[in-house]
Amino acid sequence: MAAAMFSMTTTQVSAARIHSVELFSGLTGNEVLGLLAASDDLRFEAGEYVYQAGDDGRALYLVLEGKVEIDLDVPKLGERVLAELDSGSVFGEMSFFHPAPHSATAKCLTSARIMRLPRAQFDALAEENPHLALRITTNAAEILAARLHFTDEWIAESLTRQREHDNRESWRKLREGLMTSFRAPKPFIGLGATMS
Repeated sequence: MAAAMFSMTTTQVSAARIHSVELFSGLTGNEVLGLLAASDDLRFEAGEYVYQAGDDGRALYLVLEGKVEIDLDVPKLGERVLAELDSGSVFGEMSFFHPAPHSATAKCLTSARIMRLPRAQFDALAEENPHLALRITTNAAEILAARLHFTDEWIAESLTRQREHDNRESWRKLREGLMTSFRAPKPFIGLGATMS
């Protein structure tokens, strides 16, 4: 079932609500109005997909109401859920800023209302108002840089844990080896062995 789509109007979404979203901070009142005018108001039922991994389509999404789950299909791993997003959360940034199919799936956990800003509409806004485009892309760069920094720290911790695991495994092998017999199959030279 396809999502119901409406034009976004200022009566449906307050400017204050948009200003509270980190990605849109620093926009003027008129810029928020332009952003709303360029966006679609989507309604989904629980269980519906906003998009699936592999889908094309460049847009930025803002959860206005409801919950959205972001899943990543990782072969041979049981854990697939990347995030559960509440109202005020933005998603779809990777495909919005980088022209590639979606790498994850966005599925509504509850009925949801989502603002969608198509990339083509954003580009048209950017031509009319370069400050709006600069502010959003600067905010996005800061957010993505913070996420990258967090990811770097997580990788470093994971590698440390892996190394600790490898060290523990080496110690385990050493302990197991120490508990086995060290009797040589033949006597050592100089310790009672005879040379023939």
